[in-house]
Amino acid sequence: MEEDLRHHFESRPQFRAQGWVNNMHEWLAAADLLVSKPGGMTITEAINTGIPLLAIDPQPGAEVRACALIEQWQVGFWVRKHADLARTLTRCLENPAELEQLRARARALARPHAARDAAAAILQQWHERSQTRTKSG
Repeated sequence: MEEDLRHHFESRPQFRAQGWVNNMHEWLAAADLLVSKPGGMTITEAINTGIPLLAIDPQPGAEVRACALIEQWQVGFWVRKHADLARTLTRCLENPAELEQLRARARALARPHAARDAAAAILQQWHERSQTRTKSG
């Protein structure tokens, strides 16, 4: 699929088909829309950067449930058939207002500092318990 997309868009430099990259945050910052498998990290990165997601080819189980959440949260679309990808992509790119609504909903759900906040909460609990033990011991 990646090779087909590269060939299809070779005369349109505003479109890029990428395989595995190590600088996903930079690509997402520059993107208008992400077309990808709906893995947990991909969804998290897309939501935390406010990028609408077109989810395609989910694995049975968690990824299928993730597609349902993408639609429930209204942060993108589940493209169930490859034949529907071009139509869905065109619809999104030709409707900037709809694309902005998807972005806004993603930004509203975003928790870009969740790991730091969780670590701070854990440290706070540890500190409080340490003080309680010191006072009672």
